[in-house]
Amino acid sequence: MTSILESKTAPVVYKEHIDALSDLTLEQVYHDIQPLFVDHVDAPRKEIWFADKEYTYGSGRGRRTYPPTPMNACASMGRIMPAVNGELFKLGGSAWRVNSCFVNCYDTQHQHLGWHADDSPEMDDSQPIAIWTIGAERKIAFRPKGVKGEAHDELLLNSNSLVVMLPGMQLEWDHKIPKHWEPCGPRISFTFRNLI
Repeated sequence: MTSILESKTAPVVYKEHIDALSDLTLEQVYHDIQPLFVDHVDAPRKEIWFADKEYTYGSGRGRRTYPPTPMNACASMGRIMPAVNGELFKLGGSAWRVNSCFVNCYDTQHQHLGWHADDSPEMDDSQPIAIWTIGAERKIAFRPKGVKGEAHDELLLNSNSLVVMLPGMQLEWDHKIPKHWEPCGPRISFTFRNLI
């Protein structure tokens, strides 16, 4: 099922299930990706950057540089990326494509990602950002930039779901993965974007 949130909310499309990836398991994906994680002591989660060039994120003490990891370094990526591009084609036609991926692994309910926008100069704002999730259900929260406090909108992301943040959203909205309110198992998210 695909649902588009009402116009007064964050400009996202949410698909609860990706048929082409329904046979992938968390264990299989975790096994493929575990050896590739980069350990950043100050990040409350494990991370990998899949692209053909390095990526520097953040500023000040939170500034981190990620080495490039080739897409073919992870067997599961050979299935996941084409499936995500296929879903983007259904939504936006041939103009919508992604060429890089940031992977976050949240092992426990305490691991999280704070308020941010994927708006660095290397990102193509004319393209969507697509997040495919496998593992424990976790919320993603949205709020307009400049608004403080709680989330304006939230979605509970199922395992094997896809949320697409529409082109231009990163210029006007922030998002986060908050800590979970109760113990939960691991979750891996694949955040696909188009690198200029």
